[in-house]
Amino acid sequence: SAAAGGRPGGGRSPRPTATHLFNGMRPLHHRDPGPVAACLAAAARGDLVVELVADGTHLADGTVRAVFDLVGPGSIALVTDAMAAAGMADGDYRLGPMAVRVGGGVARLLEDDGSAGAIAGGTAHLVDVVRQVAASGVGLVAAARAAATTPAEVLGRPDLGALVAGRRADVVVTDGDVVPVAVYRAGALVTV
Repeated sequence: SAAAGGRPGGGRSPRPTATHLFNGMRPLHHRDPGPVAACLAAAARGDLVVELVADGTHLADGTVRAVFDLVGPGSIALVTDAMAAAGMADGDYRLGPMAVRVGGGVARLLEDDGSAGAIAGGTAHLVDVVRQVAASGVGLVAAARAAATTPAEVLGRPDLGALVAGRRADVVVTDGDVVPVAVYRAGALVTV
């Protein structure tokens, strides 16, 4: 166990995670650095893993590149902020009791006057986030590590997260544009 100084057989990582870095947090300011600076410093020391919703909507590409440059993919977990409308066409959806309008792939709360308000969640799948991050200049290897290896480490799952002999072999095979062409679970092709 982590308390015993190791994680034989799994168990959560001793490094906590910062949920959705930047989103819903006080912005970084030179006279009041706040939680963003504290999270980046802890991640750079290897004491924390920061989650990035790097879907091109929640964070600018330059922000994502800066975080990768500052802390590296081993301290980043790429995530989605996916809701029920993930991967769906533009239109109106529900997020629990709230009305949501998706337009241009962005989900926004529907205001009383019918206008689209605050971002309500994401519509991207994780492969979309990986594609976005890779195209932003971070590169595919670093993006894949932050989407698979680091989250597996956070979950204490040494059997997942990389293509290494002895690991489970859950794999999404993509083409050169990072579009899925096949999925394997535990080494077996998944068919639908």
